[in-house]
Amino acid sequence: LPGSPAQSALSPDGNTLYVVSSLDGYYNCCSLSGDDITTVNTTAMTPVNSSFPAGSVCEALAVQPTTGNVYVACEDTLLQNTPPVIYITSLNSDGTMSLVNYFTIGDESYGLAFSPDGTKLYVAMVNSSVIQILDPTLGTILGNIAVGINPTSITVNAGGTRGYVTNFGSNTVSVVDL
Repeated sequence: LPGSPAQSALSPDGNTLYVVSSLDGYYNCCSLSGDDITTVNTTAMTPVNSSFPAGSVCEALAVQPTTGNVYVACEDTLLQNTPPVIYITSLNSDGTMSLVNYFTIGDESYGLAFSPDGTKLYVAMVNSSVIQILDPTLGTILGNIAVGINPTSITVNAGGTRGYVTNFGSNTVSVVDL
């Protein structure tokens, strides 16, 4: 795989693994090299390099469980002078990815997770010390949950009732009711 693999997410059918590579200490999805998000066919373990236009540094990704769209949290965005964004991408039949939509978020995110039914996107807002709950279609804020200092990831239990949040700045794991 290109760069240093940093995070991954599996498609709902288990046939595709999405990998964000870390280059120069950042997780990049959108650099000029065009090989920073890699799709991997899990049956043949064959990588297919995908690319977005240049200009973004991306830290997190998650796969929407009902549509299979990949949500990628990025800062230093393609959209000049804007807050960080979440790009929504889809998988093409040739294994490459296409941009479907995007929405802005107010802070950097190092972790994304979906509710099991895909109706909520949980975003670890690293500088705000909250988990932001978003409508994944519109990007509207549904609520915030206070957690420890500098949350970097969230994992949601199978029932969608509890989240486990790693907090880099406080060396803790927050357990939150969803």
